[in-house]
Amino acid sequence: MSDWASDNTPIFGSPENANTASNYRRTATHAGMLASAIAVPEPWLSTAKRVLVEETAAVATTSVTAVIKNASNRERPDGSDNEGFPSARRSRAFAYNAMGSMNIDALPVQAPVQTGLRLSLTGRATAMAWARVKDGVHCSSDVLFGAVLDNFVGLFIQGAFLGEQDNLQVNLYMDADSGFSSQPEAAIKI
Repeated sequence: MSDWASDNTPIFGSPENANTASNYRRTATHAGMLASAIAVPEPWLSTAKRVLVEETAAVATTSVTAVIKNASNRERPDGSDNEGFPSARRSRAFAYNAMGSMNIDALPVQAPVQTGLRLSLTGRATAMAWARVKDGVHCSSDVLFGAVLDNFVGLFIQGAFLGEQDNLQVNLYMDADSGFSSQPEAAIKI
């Protein structure tokens, strides 16, 4: 798929245009995250903390991606270097997307508006990822893994420092005979 996209360039017209589009869309997802953070109705000090935590999460995402890139030593499809897996630009874009989506969920607007805003942000991040495949510097698996990894890292840091998941709990119900049961004999809160 990566070779076909790079050779045929059906959307962007050329690998150079795909690279330019990729840069613009990453900037757009960053702007979307920042705008949604600022739009959350809270005191200005809380807004500043939200922006600081989210920017820190984006840096952490890039750091985790860099460690994996160095460990994997995967050659890029265009042969330019051995830093193909995972995609760092994709990583940032999807970290911005994940945190921006959480911010959008905190906005005092109706559900259809929230859905539209989230789809817009996710669409930009997805188009950016496709551009990275089309410009020939990443395989599809590079960008898919980057999206999954950095959604996790971004949301974990955001939740840990902003308390978005204060009520998160995992309940395990164990049945002495078969392991798991729908009837709780013992509940373990984590």
